[in-house]
Amino acid sequence: MGHLQFSGIMPAEGPTIRIVLAVDESSILGDGANEIPGSERIQVVGVAHNEEEVEVQIQQWSPDIVLLDADDPAYNALDLTQRLAFQYADVSVILMSRDQSPTQLRRAMLAGAGDYLIKPVDAETVINTIVQVAALQEQKRLHRAGERTAPRHTGQLIAFIAGKGGIGRTTLATNLAVAAAQELGKRVALVGLENGDAAVLLNVTPQVGLSDLVEAAPELDAHTLVPYLATHKSGVALLVSLGIADYYQAQPLRNPHMQTVLSILKTVYDYVFIDFPPLLNPEDVQILSAMDQICLVTSSWDLLVLRNSKALLDMLPPHLLDRVRVIVNRVDRADMIQESHITKSLDRPVLCTIQNDNRLAPAAINVGDPVVLSHPQSPIAKDILHLARLLLGAQEVNGRVEKKKKFLFFGG
Repeated sequence: MGHLQFSGIMPAEGPTIRIVLAVDESSILGDGANEIPGSERIQVVGVAHNEEEVEVQIQQWSPDIVLLDADDPAYNALDLTQRLAFQYADVSVILMSRDQSPTQLRRAMLAGAGDYLIKPVDAETVINTIVQVAALQEQKRLHRAGERTAPRHTGQLIAFIAGKGGIGRTTLATNLAVAAAQELGKRVALVGLENGDAAVLLNVTPQVGLSDLVEAAPELDAHTLVPYLATHKSGVALLVSLGIADYYQAQPLRNPHMQTVLSILKTVYDYVFIDFPPLLNPEDVQILSAMDQICLVTSSWDLLVLRNSKALLDMLPPHLLDRVRVIVNRVDRADMIQESHITKSLDRPVLCTIQNDNRLAPAAINVGDPVVLSHPQSPIAKDILHLARLLLGAQEVNGRVEKKKKFLFFGG
């Protein structure tokens, strides 16, 4: 066969991931070509056209993953997935389907699918999904074999809060998540606890909302949770509400199952960025006790924002104040409020300031392309990357981030 390769970001590190294609291979391999320019890690070891061939290929090649077309009448996809999960513990199944219903997705997860992709799906999403599922499968294999030598992975939960809406809290959290994944090579999840704006900013259309996930929380673990998240081309995994109705149904700030979801995410991702809605009463802030860092986004151009930021700080329990990081967003030279005034008013030092850009920021929002990707050399993008380094403790060498090497594609 050949290496399955895509025109996207692909981590160079790690063992080869062996897959069997039980999909229309022409849609992935192009004009019958064995290779598509891209990764050297993912290798197609077999192609199957029916259920019997799938099992023959598994027995012959011992793949890590089977990519299965759930819409193909040659397969009873859910029954086959369940059978493979039971018979071949070291093989994960990734389903591809046009069925977008949350019910079907939940059935797929309960059958043991490693992930569930909605067709049509772009190459970068496929490759990121394969890598994530393979990594989780390897963790499970080591656990079963008793070979785990490192302690259980525990990531960080980083909250983004603000005393007032309209100051770019969601935009900042979204760009930081992308910078952490793309530039710093971290495994990142972004959880939007309000109305799904983060999905718009990333131009991603999730199929499952917060209410679906919270409802399924008692049945979830690290293996079954990850497929519920949508994946951005940067590698950021995304979980948001599907709108106001979904948010009010989920009640994520007070739903105890939300704590379960966040706890599971910490075992899978290095960093989980959580975009909070306005916190209006003391009951709402209790969920912040689970956070490792709390980013308070405020403003230097609106005294009311600063006043509301102080009121929000006053609601926090004293033991959380050391976790607060003050970030001043949309800073402009013409702003009347100085950084020293903000520090004095909030009784907290300012960790970082983010420049305002009335041209790039709105344009990036409108096209769903974060500014750290569309204009990485712009002052605002550099400020965001600097903040990401501060929050994540990344090393800086000669003024530049020291990051993992990534493949260059097409000889670039």
